[in-house]
Amino acid sequence: MALNPNEFGTRVIPNCQVVVDRNERRILSSEEWRKKFSYNTEEFLISDTNFKIVRERKANFEANNDTIEEKLVNQETVDVYIIQEVLDSHKDKRKSVYERYLENEENKRKQRK
Repeated sequence: MALNPNEFGTRVIPNCQVVVDRNERRILSSEEWRKKFSYNTEEFLISDTNFKIVRERKANFEANNDTIEEKLVNQETVDVYIIQEVLDSHKDKRKSVYERYLENEENKRKQRK
Protein backbone atom coordinates (compact mmCIF):
# COMPACT_ATOMS: atom_id res chain seq x y z
CA MET A 1 0.00 0.00 0.00
CA ALA A 2 1.52 3.31 -1.07
CA LEU A 3 1.20 6.22 1.31
CA ASN A 4 0.89 9.31 -0.84
CA PRO A 5 1.69 12.66 0.79
CA ASN A 6 -1.17 15.05 1.45
CA GLU A 7 -1.15 18.76 0.52
CA PHE A 8 1.16 19.46 3.49
CA GLY A 9 3.73 16.88 2.40
CA THR A 10 3.00 14.48 5.24
CA ARG A 11 1.95 10.88 5.00
CA VAL A 12 -0.90 9.65 7.16
CA ILE A 13 -0.63 6.10 8.39
CA PRO A 14 -4.07 4.50 8.56
CA ASN A 15 -5.06 3.13 11.93
CA CYS A 16 -7.70 0.74 13.10
CA GLN A 17 -9.85 0.92 16.22
CA VAL A 18 -11.31 -2.29 17.59
CA VAL A 19 -13.49 -3.18 20.56
CA VAL A 20 -13.01 -6.58 22.15
CA ASP A 21 -15.71 -8.45 24.03
CA ARG A 22 -13.72 -9.97 26.90
CA ASN A 23 -16.38 -12.53 27.76
CA GLU A 24 -16.64 -13.94 24.26
CA ARG A 25 -12.98 -13.20 23.43
CA ARG A 26 -13.71 -11.75 20.03
CA ILE A 27 -13.55 -8.45 18.20
CA LEU A 28 -16.95 -6.82 17.88
CA SER A 29 -18.12 -5.44 14.56
CA SER A 30 -18.75 -1.70 14.42
CA GLU A 31 -22.51 -2.37 14.32
CA GLU A 32 -22.21 -4.34 17.58
CA TRP A 33 -20.02 -1.91 19.53
CA ARG A 34 -21.90 1.20 18.39
CA LYS A 35 -25.03 -0.20 20.10
CA LYS A 36 -23.20 0.09 23.44
CA PHE A 37 -22.78 3.89 23.22
CA SER A 38 -25.15 6.83 23.29
CA TYR A 39 -25.03 9.24 20.37
CA ASN A 40 -27.39 11.74 21.99
CA THR A 41 -26.24 15.28 22.67
CA GLU A 42 -25.51 15.83 26.36
CA GLU A 43 -25.28 19.14 28.20
CA PHE A 44 -23.40 19.68 31.45
CA LEU A 45 -23.76 22.84 33.48
CA ILE A 46 -20.59 24.03 35.19
CA SER A 47 -21.55 25.18 38.68
CA ASP A 48 -20.80 28.76 39.74
CA THR A 49 -20.23 29.81 36.11
CA ASN A 50 -22.26 30.82 33.06
CA PHE A 51 -20.79 27.96 31.06
CA LYS A 52 -22.09 24.66 29.87
CA ILE A 53 -20.39 21.87 27.95
CA VAL A 54 -22.28 20.40 25.01
CA ARG A 55 -20.93 16.93 24.20
CA GLU A 56 -21.87 14.60 21.37
CA ARG A 57 -20.43 11.28 20.27
CA LYS A 58 -20.26 11.02 16.49
CA ALA A 59 -19.82 7.94 14.35
CA ASN A 60 -17.24 8.14 11.58
CA PHE A 61 -18.22 5.27 9.30
CA GLU A 62 -15.42 5.86 6.76
CA ALA A 63 -12.66 5.55 9.39
CA ASN A 64 -14.64 3.00 11.42
CA ASN A 65 -14.18 4.93 14.65
CA ASP A 66 -15.97 7.50 16.76
CA THR A 67 -15.14 11.01 17.86
CA ILE A 68 -16.31 13.13 20.75
CA GLU A 69 -17.19 16.74 20.00
CA GLU A 70 -17.26 19.14 22.95
CA LYS A 71 -18.30 22.77 22.82
CA LEU A 72 -17.90 25.27 25.64
CA VAL A 73 -20.88 27.62 25.55
CA ASN A 74 -21.40 30.81 27.52
CA GLN A 75 -25.10 30.66 28.39
CA GLU A 76 -25.50 34.44 28.76
CA THR A 77 -23.95 35.45 25.45
CA VAL A 78 -24.41 32.11 23.62
CA ASP A 79 -20.77 32.42 22.48
CA VAL A 80 -18.98 29.18 21.71
CA TYR A 81 -15.43 29.50 23.02
CA ILE A 82 -13.77 26.23 22.16
CA ILE A 83 -14.75 23.30 20.05
CA GLN A 84 -12.78 20.15 20.77
CA GLU A 85 -13.11 17.02 18.69
CA VAL A 86 -11.11 14.01 19.78
CA LEU A 87 -11.02 10.31 19.08
CA ASP A 88 -12.81 8.35 21.73
CA SER A 89 -10.02 5.94 22.60
CA HIS A 90 -7.75 7.43 25.22
CA LYS A 91 -5.68 5.57 27.72
CA ASP A 92 -5.32 8.58 30.02
CA LYS A 93 -8.07 10.90 31.16
CA ARG A 94 -8.11 13.85 28.80
CA LYS A 95 -8.81 17.44 29.78
CA SER A 96 -12.32 18.70 29.29
CA VAL A 97 -13.01 21.60 27.01
CA TYR A 98 -13.58 23.75 30.13
CA GLU A 99 -10.21 22.78 31.64
CA ARG A 100 -8.54 23.74 28.35
CA TYR A 101 -10.41 27.05 28.35
CA LEU A 102 -9.17 27.83 31.88
CA GLU A 103 -5.60 26.98 30.85
CA ASN A 104 -5.85 29.24 27.80
CA GLU A 105 -7.22 32.11 29.90
CA GLU A 106 -4.40 31.65 32.44
CA ASN A 107 -1.80 31.69 29.66
CA LYS A 108 -3.32 34.87 28.19
CA ARG A 109 -3.24 36.48 31.64
CA LYS A 110 0.44 35.57 32.09
CA GLN A 111 1.35 36.92 28.64
CA ARG A 112 -0.27 40.30 29.44
CA LYS A 113 1.99 40.76 32.47
